[in-house]
Amino acid sequence: MQLNSLGSRLVTERKRLGLNQTDFADKGGVKKGSQINYEKDQRNPDSNYLAGIAAAGADISFIITGQSAPEDEPRPSGESPNAVLNVDLLLQCLQLLEEALSEAGATLEPRGQRVWTEGMYHVGMDEVSGNEVDFISLVRHMARVTARMHKKNPEG
Repeated sequence: MQLNSLGSRLVTERKRLGLNQTDFADKGGVKKGSQINYEKDQRNPDSNYLAGIAAAGADISFIITGQSAPEDEPRPSGESPNAVLNVDLLLQCLQLLEEALSEAGATLEPRGQRVWTEGMYHVGMDEVSGNEVDFISLVRHMARVTARMHKKNPEG
């Protein structure tokens, strides 16, 4: 199986954790049908789903980017592979985009949301040197700009 899609990486993580689709869906707070759609790349999961499966031990860095921290990379005792990527900030990027799109009555296809989230996370982290307040402010602004660009019914 090629791991070039979010869906294929979800399958890999689900199997690594020894879970079936129903149980993995439950961890993410969705139904089995949604899990199937995610794994077939027909829909992208939202931030609540990703937070749920992260709490269950899924490597969100791998799922979103296709890259995970090497197993031999030193981590504090008991720290999950998600620590390599600041999962909370990554999920906040996605949530801010989802909120901005909703407020603007705009749409962005799931792949576009995923690409925007990944890119904004990495650019934001580079631009603000780890300052979380500045990071959130930058991402919120860029999410609103992006949402205005993708309005369903642009004004004037």
